[in-house]
Amino acid sequence: MNHIYKTIILCAIILFSCSEPIFSQYIGYGYDAAGNRIKRVVVMSTYSNDSRKAPKKSFVSEMLSDKTIRIYPNPTKGMLKIEVSGWSELDAGSITVFNTNGARLVSTPLSDPATTVDITGCAPGIYLMLVRINDKESTWKIIKE
Repeated sequence: MNHIYKTIILCAIILFSCSEPIFSQYIGYGYDAAGNRIKRVVVMSTYSNDSRKAPKKSFVSEMLSDKTIRIYPNPTKGMLKIEVSGWSELDAGSITVFNTNGARLVSTPLSDPATTVDITGCAPGIYLMLVRINDKESTWKIIKE
């Protein structure tokens, strides 16, 4: 099975098997067949029990190799900003956005320390973003309002 699809299936299992509400904050881990931890998934908290409060718009950051990835705003109306600190001209990467069925919606190269991804054409819902830098990758849950 293709590595990307394995990652998407793993993330979907993590996202939907959690006992907490889908919009709660937690860190999930992915494991290979031998039981080795191979991935860390950071999930944003946007849930509010009070319907009068607006969802909290913030960012999450994570270390990937010697780089820090920062993605915001999440939840988003459609324009996501991805910042990578520690980026050098020798680095290469890509950003791919998938729906929860595994269909690739957006794919763009990551060639600068700051990149914008546009998902305004996508329906409101939950999406998975795969960020690849050199030989490392990180998966993110993105909420589109």
